[in-house]
Amino acid sequence: MRTPLFGMILPYVPLAMGATLSLLSLMLIEKFPNGIFEDDVYFYFQIARNILETGRSTFDGIETTNGYHPLWMGILVLAGLPAKLLDAHNSLLFAFCFVLVSCATWALSLAYLRKEAMLLGAVLGLYCGLGMETPLASFLLIKVFDRVLKNESALVWVYLMVATRIDLVVAVLPLWFVVDRKEGRRLVAAALLAGFTVGAFNLALTGFPYSISAYIKARTMSRNPLSTLVNNFRGWGGLYRYSVLVLANSMIFYRVKRLARMWTPHEARTTWLLLTSANAFVVFHTLVSGIRDWHFAPSLLSLLYLWSRLELRSISMEDKSPTDPWLRWGMLAAAGAGIVLFCAYVALRSDDMKYSREFIADVRKAVPTGSTIYALDGAGYLGWMLHGHPRVIDGDGLVNSFEYYQSTYLPCELDAYFRQHSIDYYVKTSLGTPNCPTGCYCLPSGQSELLAASQSTRNFLAYRLYRVTR
Repeated sequence: MRTPLFGMILPYVPLAMGATLSLLSLMLIEKFPNGIFEDDVYFYFQIARNILETGRSTFDGIETTNGYHPLWMGILVLAGLPAKLLDAHNSLLFAFCFVLVSCATWALSLAYLRKEAMLLGAVLGLYCGLGMETPLASFLLIKVFDRVLKNESALVWVYLMVATRIDLVVAVLPLWFVVDRKEGRRLVAAALLAGFTVGAFNLALTGFPYSISAYIKARTMSRNPLSTLVNNFRGWGGLYRYSVLVLANSMIFYRVKRLARMWTPHEARTTWLLLTSANAFVVFHTLVSGIRDWHFAPSLLSLLYLWSRLELRSISMEDKSPTDPWLRWGMLAAAGAGIVLFCAYVALRSDDMKYSREFIADVRKAVPTGSTIYALDGAGYLGWMLHGHPRVIDGDGLVNSFEYYQSTYLPCELDAYFRQHSIDYYVKTSLGTPNCPTGCYCLPSGQSELLAASQSTRNFLAYRLYRVTR
């Protein structure tokens, strides 16, 4: 039984957890790799800042890009308005605005969870792409489930969810069978309308109905499903996220087994279909594409929500047994393991974080203000940290333009591109190779000069700054 004090404190727990995530994120945002923000997050933050400062949807200040999900970008732009109105030139103030709205969005999902599930959900914030669009998608998927379970219309929430990420339509399809046929058609229609809305935005911005990042990823998608599957399970972080996924499903299966004898057929079918919907997103990406950290958020948080609802359902029915100890301790153990692994990651990457900051300082000293740097890997972090001094071009094209990708990247006309935009500096890492169409720019021996190098030995972080001497 809850004590009066616990009841008073509980509404503020998600807020406290969101504030903790915000503080930790701000402490680490300029240190890369930090375990919280992927390189793609810096793409979002840099483009949002450029929209506020220049009125253009651009990462590098040269090319117009639509390499992002527009609804989340719109929210980031609105969140950054205070920094813009203050005429701020400090990246940390913009970072504060962007981080705050990212963690607040995560906290909105936590408010729908119970006790141990809430703690585990907060820890997952360290593993599932804060700053990306999927925390918003997670909250919207939870809202869809909440409306379905209350037999209320979820049309608006489905529209917003698919407008956040079009591929979340895979989570909408099972809902066709949850509600009555007429409402099911409406939900699918709302999802299609959201897709058309995003397509219209992309068409108006670039002349293409899809984003440049989706276009490139579709072209480079692996044709070997087995290889994709194996790669998706590599790394401790990935294994941890998949382990939590298995744990959450196991807890729900166990609770369903306990409650099934007291359910109506409709309640049982609804639960199984919502469980299918929750898993659909991460299963889809695991099987067909290279899964990224943020792909786990919608599935994991919505599963924790379903478990929380089942617990409340159990309490309200004749089965008044408390949460089974192994379920409670399983979630606490998963949360504890997540904290330990994150601390270990930060400790192991502390030198790399220092090297990245030192490399940024070296670039500022070596490259004159107003210059342009071409970078392939790690361009998001470089662009954010070097904002305006100098500007950084994303070499792999994911947040560049269709014109760049088709007329420069694919035919490997990089030398002409360098001349056109007066690019005298480029950054490469150990991941890049001298050959096109990787997009890595390499001049023959004697035509470039090494100016700065990160001391990191890790492929993605082994930055090398060159000046063109031809």
